[in-house]
Amino acid sequence: MSSYIVPVALKEVTSDGISGRDDIMDLEKSSYRVGDWAKDVMKQKAYVVSNGKTYKPVVLCGEDFTDDERVTSNIRKVAKGMRLITPPAELARLLRKSVSDEKIAAMGLWWLIVMHEPITDSDGDPDVLGLNRRGGGRWLDACDGSSGDGWGRGCGFVFLAPQD
Repeated sequence: MSSYIVPVALKEVTSDGISGRDDIMDLEKSSYRVGDWAKDVMKQKAYVVSNGKTYKPVVLCGEDFTDDERVTSNIRKVAKGMRLITPPAELARLLRKSVSDEKIAAMGLWWLIVMHEPITDSDGDPDVLGLNRRGGGRWLDACDGSSGDGWGRGCGFVFLAPQD
């Protein structure tokens, strides 16, 4: 791993108070693709929304970690050492609306994984939400959020910048 990782800043986003259930319909109506497990996560009680909160997201790029280091527990440890903040799950849907697939591609990535606390899906698995540009693009999907889960080099990991 590079001894000096520089987070990439994304455009600030502000929460809008729209529930997960309502936002699923809004995303799909606007031609975004929402995976079944993302829908499941967004319907869970642990998926909480706010209204009027501004978030300053930053990305740690997967290529800045070796293959052995690119596991959830280590990525969280590195972020904590950088004083980055664990984001809320709602950040994923807010980013999906504001970050284009072209922006993700320009970063050399396929996925932006929002590193919120995992939410247990209806099968009992811990999931995190992410943006992805696969298969026609504009996806909001869910991924395994287990601490030992490994990630590919084409993933970026979204946290929040330290508060001023």
